[in-house]
Amino acid sequence: MNYFFDTNAILIYLRDREKKLWLDENYDPLGKGNTAIISVVVLGELESISLRNNWGQKRIENLEIFLRKFLIADINSRDIIKKYGEIDAFSQGKLKGNPLGDSSRNMGKNDLWIAV
Repeated sequence: MNYFFDTNAILIYLRDREKKLWLDENYDPLGKGNTAIISVVVLGELESISLRNNWGQKRIENLEIFLRKFLIADINSRDIIKKYGEIDAFSQGKLKGNPLGDSSRNMGKNDLWIAV
């Protein structure tokens, strides 16, 4: 099975042992036969978090070792860029022919890239 991690899921694995164990026991996203995937956007967000929080060299090295377990999904694809536009327009209730049916849900732009 494929598991697509966002930045918060990576941070859970790095910071919250109890939730990490629960995820591993119930889903085993990093287990044999499963594919764990992150977007290049997640890499950028993690880089920003490490800089803003002044992570030390050891913590950064541990992050890089952990990230080797993931397939990195590139977003430089016309199909992905089109989907980004569709999700953004839909979340704002402005996708012609496909109304949201509720009030708009303006999403963070990085979250849109990760959702694609």
